[in-house]
Amino acid sequence: MLNMRNVSFALSFLLLLSLMGCTRLVIPKYISDDNPYKKVFYTDFDKSVLATEKALEDLGWTISEKADPVIYERTKSLIDSDTKQILIFTEAKKAFNPFGSTRKQINVYLRSEEGEGTTEIELRYLKVASLTFKIFYRYKNNKLMDRLFEEIGKEVNK
Repeated sequence: MLNMRNVSFALSFLLLLSLMGCTRLVIPKYISDDNPYKKVFYTDFDKSVLATEKALEDLGWTISEKADPVIYERTKSLIDSDTKQILIFTEAKKAFNPFGSTRKQINVYLRSEEGEGTTEIELRYLKVASLTFKIFYRYKNNKLMDRLFEEIGKEVNK
């Protein structure tokens, strides 16, 4: 025989299950330049690209793709200039917990004007945390970005 307490518990449990997973975690491959970390290195473009790839690998990030930034950023100065440039995408790092999941990703934008001998490296970070009812976006991670710039500097100076 069903009593009200069992029915109430069953309905509460079904309601809780139906609400779980209401948010869907979508992380874009391209991270816009809303909160970039920038640093100029006094080295040529090709050496900077190799140093950045090595630094990402040393810190446990996997490069998923490289692209021309003109595909994602449509400014006349990028299209018409003599700038060497590349946009590097990393694979998203995923972590799961009982209440949701977290994904972190880095984009690295390298640009160098022809003949200057310097390369500007711009790091873009995104952390997306999905809880049962809400998604949180975070674009800052000073400790990680400082560490990445430090590793790039070590590789450039070898």
